Amino acid sequence: MTSAVKNTNEALNFDNRQSWIDVLRGTSILLVMLSHSYGFTAFDKNLNQNAFIDVVSTVNTSVEAFRMEIMFLLSGFLVERGLKKGKRQYLTGKLHNIVYPFLVWSTIIFLLKQAGAVIFKGEPIEWEYLLRFLIGSTDLTWFLHELLLFYLITPLLSRLNVLTVVLVSCAMSNLVPRDIHDNLPGFNNTFINDLFYYFTYFFLGNYITKSNLSLSAIKETKVQLISLAAISTILVTSHFTDIAKTWPGYLPLVLASLPIFFLASIAASRSPLSSPLKYLGENSIVFYLVHYPTQMVLAYFLGKVISDKTALFLLLLLVGLLVPTLVSIGRARDEFRFLNIFFSSQKYFLLGIRRSAQASPAS
Repeated sequence: MTSAVKNTNEALNFDNRQSWIDVLRGTSILLVMLSHSYGFTAFDKNLNQNAFIDVVSTVNTSVEAFRMEIMFLLSGFLVERGLKKGKRQYLTGKLHNIVYPFLVWSTIIFLLKQAGAVIFKGEPIEWEYLLRFLIGSTDLTWFLHELLLFYLITPLLSRLNVLTVVLVSCAMSNLVPRDIHDNLPGFNNTFINDLFYYFTYFFLGNYITKSNLSLSAIKETKVQLISLAAISTILVTSHFTDIAKTWPGYLPLVLASLPIFFLASIAASRSPLSSPLKYLGENSIVFYLVHYPTQMVLAYFLGKVISDKTALFLLLLLVGLLVPTLVSIGRARDEFRFLNIFFSSQKYFLLGIRRSAQASPAS
């Protein structure tokens, strides 16, 4: 692995898009999709458990402490790049590319869930779910809500001592009583705790990029051994205990794991075999947002005609990959560019401004 990383400092330049980051982001997205495929499969109690699903369950549980943490860390890499464009463009970018898709896909998921509850189960519409739009305690799109908060807060805290911010954030994630959420309409359990915990990774991601840290040391054997030991500790702890995936005790272990993840991603990015993961990373917003409602609908109907959990899981995972792939390909083609309206309002907003300017007598 070390020979494949000839210039770690160059590979970890954050000024331009780096393929190794896309590989790592794509891997995280794939793990999220695997988790949801398993979740929809396990939810159907009419299907019998089998050895393959047990293995999937083990893998899913074992990587829980890495999955979203790395996604937030990678998102934190983009703060400084965005701020260099100016505060106004930084904020409007978040409006178009985070707030907008959050509202669009939160609404889509809400309508799908409520339509299913009314039509197939005869249940009333859960209007209190709309409260979650405000607090971000939504299915799937909670990630975008928290990203928005983190992108707004991080520049304000950037001058503070990084250790102070990390310690306070971790303390808050552990000190807020976890049972208070049960008494608040619209809240998912541990929502507030997780928010503080994930912010720690986002903030550290920003800290890595703006501090010009020399990461050449990650090529040293002793560092890699420590990193492997940290990864092994997390995998074993996650598998054999019921400790929450956002337990603050995982933080130093996840951070110690990063050298191996970075080195592996850098090495993989230089191989054509990593192209699928790169593609996932490059189109992460599409794969993240599209796969879940697709799987949610299919799981209901396929669960009625498929009696084998392995077949259901594989079908959900396959379709969960296929549909976003088709959407990603389509939105890059002129005849299907309208698909972009589901993921960002920026191009259409700018187009509207140009058309207004052209139509204005003053122009």
